[in-house]
Amino acid sequence: MAASCAVGSRPQRPAPRPIVIQPGAYRAPPRARDSETIVGGIVGGAAAAAAILKAIGVWGTILEYHSAAWSAAQGFVGLCAGFLGAIHDADLHALPGAAYDHPAVA
Repeated sequence: MAASCAVGSRPQRPAPRPIVIQPGAYRAPPRARDSETIVGGIVGGAAAAAAILKAIGVWGTILEYHSAAWSAAQGFVGLCAGFLGAIHDADLHALPGAAYDHPAVA
């Protein structure tokens, strides 16, 4: 028979460990590092190199999206500046010196 628990209680699970990213440091898997043969080290090194290459590829994709967003923002700012410059140079009607007095409005 299975172990009994109190009504309404659940077995406690250990709390998950937080993910800690250390910039600039990559640790090889412990099995490859502590292997007694050279094959484990070679396989572990290949796995580490593959993980690093994948991370570099993801970083390249991030930079591509960032560059596209930056170019779009700069284009928008350039359009706004151009339109504001065109408004500044436009010939506009002179504004009246006093408030407008419409005859239909009392």
